[in-house]
Amino acid sequence: MGATPLGASLLQGCVCGDPPDLEVTIDELADMQDAVRLGIAQREADCFGTGTGGAGGMIGLGGGGMSNLGGLGGAAGFGGLGGVEGLGGTIGSAGGRNPVCDEALPDWVTQSPRDWYDWYLAQPATDQALSWDPASGCPVHGEVGTLQSLLIHSEDQPSELVSSTAETCVYDQIHYCSGGRPFLVARRPRTAPLVSQASREAKQDELDRALVSAWCADAQMEHASIAAFARLCLQLMALGAPLSLVREAQAASLDEATHAALCLEQAVAHGGGPYEWSPLDMDDATSNLSARELLITNIIEGCIGETFAAARSRAQAETAVDPELSRRLHALADDEERHAALAWNILKWQLQGDYPDLRRLALEVFQSQMPQGAATDAPHEADSRWRDAGRLRASEAAEIDRATWMDAVVPVLAAALTAERAVGAPAPHSTRTNSTGSYWS
Repeated sequence: MGATPLGASLLQGCVCGDPPDLEVTIDELADMQDAVRLGIAQREADCFGTGTGGAGGMIGLGGGGMSNLGGLGGAAGFGGLGGVEGLGGTIGSAGGRNPVCDEALPDWVTQSPRDWYDWYLAQPATDQALSWDPASGCPVHGEVGTLQSLLIHSEDQPSELVSSTAETCVYDQIHYCSGGRPFLVARRPRTAPLVSQASREAKQDELDRALVSAWCADAQMEHASIAAFARLCLQLMALGAPLSLVREAQAASLDEATHAALCLEQAVAHGGGPYEWSPLDMDDATSNLSARELLITNIIEGCIGETFAAARSRAQAETAVDPELSRRLHALADDEERHAALAWNILKWQLQGDYPDLRRLALEVFQSQMPQGAATDAPHEADSRWRDAGRLRASEAAEIDRATWMDAVVPVLAAALTAERAVGAPAPHSTRTNSTGSYWS
């Protein structure tokens, strides 16, 4: 990339870039385990008046593990979730207050067990995290992420263990963006930098600066989505996908160009820019076109990312006071809904073949992407002009994600995993290969 023009500033990737590594001790992880066990015991003792009882599994996971893909919403009790009996007092003791309710959670726990989801606790990932033995060394990143998701709000998730000692574990972290289809390379969102004229931004007040930053971040995500759909076309063609799926993916990339332009227009309207795009780093972006890679990226980028984006965009359209902006955001939400439907159709197409490993992997990927806890609003989001400008508060966006997960993602996933292959439906091509072997490996 050439030199940045004099008087301009370079906006690198949006806020969903590369977070710092997570360094945590074995003792701290063991304390997290104990806190989760206490929280589960307090829920079972009805300390919060939640009356949990038995929880319905996301897809019948309560009996039979991940291979039991039938029995939608089957009862999944908490019986095996890890040593609740050692937490003091007798669960359900007759007379008086249950002593478990009087035990205090550590001060660093920011998410009350009152607000934990039954379906989250019923996942095999939770059972696995509570089964980890501190004497065995560092747990895998998924177990750390599960414990962390229940106890504290974090916008970052551990992705892999990068180093360890006898006492300390260091995990690489990923911050997944929720604004549409992210362009993931090695599981990291990648966006192109924007070049902005700094002189105009110097005259903005705090709220305008925040609005410019938010709309620029959205523009970078939408711009990167063009590349995500271009790669999706290559993946689909490499695997012999139906032409209808390829055509829809190609059309979707043009939608994203319109979305990026809309977001930049809003940034300029609040005193930012003008802007120019810098090159988007494409290194290793198309090095893996396997079915496994398509499954993972399509679930994260499309089934989840686009479904969340559609719900958020619709809410933004309802908050915007400018009728023209509201209309355009409604149109954007319509596009995101089509993109989400495309992602789900691609997933259904992939799962039609006789590939049990892909089906199992799909479930694991979805489980790893369950929404986090409540988010904290930034001070500027309390200003009514923030929502008037078509923006959501962080707490609103988090609640929309959770509701969308329960009302849309979980039911559609359940249907996709349990659907029988339609008679005469084209199966994914299983014989295409590349230099590293079969695409279906």
